[in-house]
Amino acid sequence: SSTEGLPVAQRIKSYFEPNYECYIWNDGIFKFNEGFLETLLKSASLFDFGFMVFAADDISRIRKKEYKTTRDNVLFEYGLFLGRVGIDRAYVLKEDSVKIPSDLAGVTLLSYNTKIEQDKKIPDDDFEHQLATLKKNIDEKVALGHLGLLPSTVIALSLIHI
Repeated sequence: SSTEGLPVAQRIKSYFEPNYECYIWNDGIFKFNEGFLETLLKSASLFDFGFMVFAADDISRIRKKEYKTTRDNVLFEYGLFLGRVGIDRAYVLKEDSVKIPSDLAGVTLLSYNTKIEQDKKIPDDDFEHQLATLKKNIDEKVALGHLGLLPSTVIALSLIHI
Protein backbone atom coordinates (compact mmCIF):
# COMPACT_ATOMS: atom_id res chain seq x y z
CA SER A 1 0.00 0.00 0.00
CA SER A 2 0.93 3.63 -0.11
CA THR A 3 1.35 5.56 3.13
CA GLU A 4 -2.18 6.90 2.67
CA GLY A 5 -3.51 3.35 2.16
CA LEU A 6 -1.79 2.06 5.30
CA PRO A 7 -4.99 2.00 7.45
CA VAL A 8 -6.56 -0.31 4.84
CA ALA A 9 -3.47 -2.55 4.78
CA GLN A 10 -3.46 -2.70 8.58
CA ARG A 11 -7.12 -3.73 8.59
CA ILE A 12 -6.37 -6.50 6.07
CA LYS A 13 -3.43 -7.67 8.16
CA SER A 14 -5.45 -7.79 11.39
CA TYR A 15 -8.17 -9.77 9.60
CA PHE A 16 -5.81 -12.41 8.20
CA GLU A 17 -3.23 -12.54 10.99
CA PRO A 18 -4.94 -15.04 13.28
CA ASN A 19 -4.51 -17.66 10.53
CA TYR A 20 -1.61 -16.42 8.40
CA GLU A 21 1.75 -14.76 8.86
CA CYS A 22 1.23 -11.28 7.38
CA TYR A 23 3.60 -8.44 6.62
CA ILE A 24 3.12 -4.87 5.50
CA TRP A 25 5.96 -2.93 3.88
CA ASN A 26 6.53 -0.96 7.09
CA ASP A 27 7.01 -4.15 9.18
CA GLY A 28 10.78 -4.13 8.63
CA ILE A 29 10.66 -5.56 5.11
CA PHE A 30 13.16 -3.01 3.79
CA LYS A 31 16.62 -3.69 5.21
CA PHE A 32 19.71 -1.53 5.63
CA ASN A 33 22.19 -1.68 2.73
CA GLU A 34 19.54 -3.02 0.32
CA GLY A 35 17.81 -1.09 -2.41
CA PHE A 36 14.02 -1.00 -2.60
CA LEU A 37 13.92 -2.92 -5.89
CA GLU A 38 16.23 -5.64 -4.55
CA THR A 39 14.06 -6.04 -1.45
CA LEU A 40 10.88 -6.16 -3.52
CA LEU A 41 12.30 -8.82 -5.82
CA LYS A 42 13.33 -10.97 -2.86
CA SER A 43 10.02 -10.45 -1.09
CA ALA A 44 7.95 -11.36 -4.11
CA SER A 45 9.79 -14.68 -4.25
CA LEU A 46 9.35 -15.46 -0.55
CA PHE A 47 5.64 -14.77 -0.07
CA ASP A 48 2.85 -17.08 -1.16
CA PHE A 49 0.27 -14.29 -1.68
CA GLY A 50 0.40 -10.55 -2.28
CA PHE A 51 -2.32 -7.97 -1.62
CA MET A 52 -1.94 -4.57 -3.24
CA VAL A 53 -4.10 -1.73 -1.90
CA PHE A 54 -5.06 0.56 -4.77
CA ALA A 55 -6.03 3.66 -2.75
CA ALA A 56 -7.15 6.83 -4.52
CA ASP A 57 -3.97 8.75 -3.67
CA ASP A 58 -3.02 10.45 -6.91
CA ILE A 59 -4.65 12.30 -9.76
CA SER A 60 -3.62 11.31 -13.27
CA ARG A 61 -4.45 13.08 -16.49
CA ILE A 62 -5.23 10.58 -19.24
CA ARG A 63 -6.33 11.86 -22.64
CA LYS A 64 -7.19 15.28 -21.20
CA LYS A 65 -9.37 13.83 -18.42
CA GLU A 66 -8.44 13.59 -14.73
CA TYR A 67 -8.85 10.37 -12.73
CA LYS A 68 -8.14 9.24 -9.19
CA THR A 69 -5.38 6.65 -9.40
CA THR A 70 -3.23 4.55 -7.12
CA ARG A 71 0.41 5.42 -6.52
CA ASP A 72 2.62 4.23 -9.37
CA ASN A 73 4.80 2.17 -7.00
CA VAL A 74 1.77 0.13 -5.87
CA LEU A 75 0.88 -0.59 -9.49
CA PHE A 76 4.49 -1.62 -10.16
CA GLU A 77 4.51 -3.89 -7.11
CA TYR A 78 1.29 -5.54 -8.26
CA GLY A 79 2.94 -6.32 -11.59
CA LEU A 80 5.98 -7.69 -9.79
CA PHE A 81 3.93 -9.99 -7.55
CA LEU A 82 1.72 -10.97 -10.46
CA GLY A 83 4.81 -12.19 -12.30
CA ARG A 84 6.30 -13.93 -9.26
CA VAL A 85 3.32 -15.59 -7.52
CA GLY A 86 0.79 -15.67 -10.36
CA ILE A 87 -2.60 -14.22 -11.12
CA ASP A 88 -4.37 -16.48 -8.63
CA ARG A 89 -2.18 -15.31 -5.73
CA ALA A 90 -1.68 -11.57 -6.39
CA TYR A 91 -4.75 -9.56 -5.42
CA VAL A 92 -5.85 -5.98 -5.95
CA LEU A 93 -8.03 -4.41 -3.28
CA LYS A 94 -9.13 -1.12 -4.77
CA GLU A 95 -10.89 1.94 -3.51
CA ASP A 96 -14.09 2.32 -5.55
CA SER A 97 -13.11 5.63 -7.11
CA VAL A 98 -9.73 4.43 -8.44
CA LYS A 99 -9.29 4.14 -12.19
CA ILE A 100 -7.63 0.83 -12.97
CA PRO A 101 -5.43 0.09 -15.98
CA SER A 102 -7.47 -1.07 -18.98
CA ASP A 103 -5.73 -4.47 -18.94
CA LEU A 104 -7.50 -5.19 -15.62
CA ALA A 105 -10.95 -4.14 -16.89
CA GLY A 106 -12.25 -7.71 -17.20
CA VAL A 107 -10.85 -8.93 -13.87
CA THR A 108 -13.11 -9.11 -10.79
CA LEU A 109 -11.38 -7.05 -8.12
CA LEU A 110 -12.20 -6.56 -4.48
CA SER A 111 -13.52 -3.02 -4.25
CA TYR A 112 -14.26 -0.92 -1.17
CA ASN A 113 -15.74 2.45 -0.22
CA THR A 114 -14.07 4.66 2.36
CA LYS A 115 -15.14 6.95 5.15
CA ILE A 116 -13.12 9.51 7.10
CA GLU A 117 -12.33 8.77 10.76
CA GLN A 118 -9.76 10.71 12.77
CA ASP A 119 -8.49 12.41 9.57
CA LYS A 120 -7.79 9.03 7.89
CA LYS A 121 -9.60 7.27 5.07
CA ILE A 122 -10.72 3.84 6.22
CA PRO A 123 -12.82 1.19 4.49
CA ASP A 124 -16.54 1.10 5.27
CA ASP A 125 -18.22 -1.75 7.16
CA ASP A 126 -18.82 -3.88 4.04
CA PHE A 127 -15.07 -4.39 3.80
CA GLU A 128 -15.17 -7.20 6.40
CA HIS A 129 -17.60 -9.15 4.21
CA GLN A 130 -15.28 -8.74 1.22
CA LEU A 131 -12.28 -9.87 3.28
CA ALA A 132 -14.22 -12.94 4.43
CA THR A 133 -14.84 -13.88 0.80
CA LEU A 134 -11.17 -13.35 -0.04
CA LYS A 135 -10.03 -15.39 2.97
CA LYS A 136 -12.31 -18.26 2.00
CA ASN A 137 -10.75 -18.23 -1.48
CA ILE A 138 -7.22 -18.29 -0.05
CA ASP A 139 -8.08 -20.97 2.53
CA GLU A 140 -9.33 -23.18 -0.32
CA LYS A 141 -6.12 -22.69 -2.29
CA VAL A 142 -4.00 -23.59 0.74
CA ALA A 143 -6.19 -26.60 1.64
CA LEU A 144 -5.93 -27.94 -1.90
CA GLY A 145 -2.16 -27.56 -1.80
CA HIS A 146 -2.25 -25.25 -4.80
CA LEU A 147 1.43 -24.91 -5.59
CA GLY A 148 3.18 -22.10 -7.40
CA LEU A 149 6.18 -22.41 -9.65
CA LEU A 150 8.77 -21.39 -7.10
CA PRO A 151 10.40 -23.76 -4.57
CA SER A 152 9.63 -21.35 -1.72
CA THR A 153 5.92 -21.96 -2.21
CA VAL A 154 6.37 -25.72 -2.08
CA ILE A 155 8.40 -25.47 1.11
CA ALA A 156 5.91 -23.14 2.78
CA LEU A 157 2.96 -25.36 1.95
CA SER A 158 4.83 -28.49 2.97
CA LEU A 159 5.43 -27.02 6.41
CA ILE A 160 1.72 -26.40 6.87
CA HIS A 161 0.94 -30.10 6.52
CA ILE A 162 3.60 -31.39 8.94
